[in-house]
Amino acid sequence: MKESMYVIKYGEISLKGRNRPQFEAALVANIKQKLNGLTIRIERKNGRIYLFCEPGHEAHIERGLGTVFGIVAFGRARAAEKEPAALFQVAAELAGEALSGRDGLRFKIEARRTDKSFSLTSYQIACETADALIARFPTLTVDVHHPEWTLSVEIREKAYLYGNLTRGLGGLPVGCNGRGLLLLSGGIDSPVAGFLMAKRGLAVDAVYFHTHPFTSPEVKQKVIDIAEILRRYIP
Repeated sequence: MKESMYVIKYGEISLKGRNRPQFEAALVANIKQKLNGLTIRIERKNGRIYLFCEPGHEAHIERGLGTVFGIVAFGRARAAEKEPAALFQVAAELAGEALSGRDGLRFKIEARRTDKSFSLTSYQIACETADALIARFPTLTVDVHHPEWTLSVEIREKAYLYGNLTRGLGGLPVGCNGRGLLLLSGGIDSPVAGFLMAKRGLAVDAVYFHTHPFTSPEVKQKVIDIAEILRRYIP
């Protein structure tokens, strides 16, 4: 059974110099914790994280990745052999999926050739891939300024292709900057503060003081509900 593949991009982590592997490891650990119970495989390669899972779990995977701090963007991807014919074939498969149920589509190609031994330059990859797609799908229209669909092609140890990505939360992986204590109340300020603390990599523990009989049970339940929401983002 062929695995589903995701490309996961991070932003600020790439600026961490010699400490970068530690931040990458923290992000991978948080992803695994978020997707606990699913059979997944994660690979770290040259500034990218690739996640592989069994088909049928995509919705769960995408919900989980959308709540992990440190991820800038993520989306389904495909790998191909590093030869133009294989690359064009996978690009056509992705374009066919993007066109499903549509009469036409404005698109552009973004190509990046990390492996300079590949026979085509980044510009040639973009041009020839676009030509191959238009020849197969005449309703496609190139629009580099306002595309509805962007196909990214990265030439690394393999050719990796992916369409529009889902925006992530950004920030840093929770836990990479120590721990903090959050005084949680029923207002808006404390949960927002906790969310922003976690976004900067702080593991957050929450404390609540229930002053019975001066605080009503409804307020206590509200705090519990807020804590449950924060748990979606803070491991």
